[in-house]
Order: sequence, then C-alpha cells, then structure tokens
Amino acid sequence: MKKLATLVGIVSLMVSSQAMAAFQTTEGTMELGGAAAFTVGDSMVLDVAPTVGYFIMDNVEVMASFSLQMDLDAETTHIGFGAGGMYYMDMDMFILKTGIAVGGFIPDGGDMMLSLSIPVQALFPMNDHVAIVTGATVNLMDLTDSMGGGLTIAAPIGYLGVQAHF
Repeated sequence: MKKLATLVGIVSLMVSSQAMAAFQTTEGTMELGGAAAFTVGDSMVLDVAPTVGYFIMDNVEVMASFSLQMDLDAETTHIGFGAGGMYYMDMDMFILKTGIAVGGFIPDGGDMMLSLSIPVQALFPMNDHVAIVTGATVNLMDLTDSMGGGLTIAAPIGYLGVQAHF
C-alpha cells in the first residue's frame, strides 16, 4: 500500500508540475468541484460536498457549496450549505487554496446552526483545467449557541476531491 501511495504521489507531482503554469485561476474563470471527507472522533462521519465558484479577480474566488454529512455510527444525515471566498497561491509543486466560508448546518431532526469553515487545501493540476484536491478543513459549528456550549471543532482527516476550471 505504501508503494502504491508513493507511486501515485510521484506521478501526480510530475504531471502537476507540467500543468501548473497554465492552470486557470484568472478573472472570469468558473470552478466546479466536489470532495469527500472523513471525520473520526466520537463518531465516524462521511461528508460529500459539491462546490461551484467564480474568479472575481486573478487567484480570488467567490464560491458556494452544499454538503451532505452522514454519521455512520448514529445513522443520521445532516445537510449544510455555505458561501465564502478563497485565495489560490502557486507554490511551484502545487497550488495552495485557503479562505473562509460561512454556512448553515441543519442536523437530522434539529434546528439550523451557523458554521464557519477554514479550508487549507493543495491542488495538484492534471492539466490546465482539472486538478486533484486534498487537504483539511477546520469547521466551527453551532456558532449560534449564545453560551458557546454547543461549539464544536471538526477537522476531517481524509479529504479528496476534484476541481474543474473553465
């Protein structure tokens, strides 16, 4: 398994270094993407999240997202949505994507909660329009709890997605 992961990493870096210079993060570019993430803590959670975005200037994107979180232990499903801004930085071997997003989170059978997400992701371009995305996102959930007692911080340990820019 380690050999396969190493081989995939090396091939990704070789391909991505060729596509880096032409990857589309310029003003007027549209982004369509999606990812899956796993969170392990008190329970195991699978999060599937499609995104759409638009570059308002070079390397600056406004985005919207939807998420479907499935708690595999409690057998519950939660729905989330968000909007925010992202910044892309060319780091030679990959593109670093970070920003902030504010969203709503509706737990199964509960009231809507306010959430704040801070992603730190690495994009490995496969060509000038498609990239593989990996990284982590810190999610601050239940910001509407006035006492702060319901505030939780979640940092998914596995995040893998694909982004297309056109």
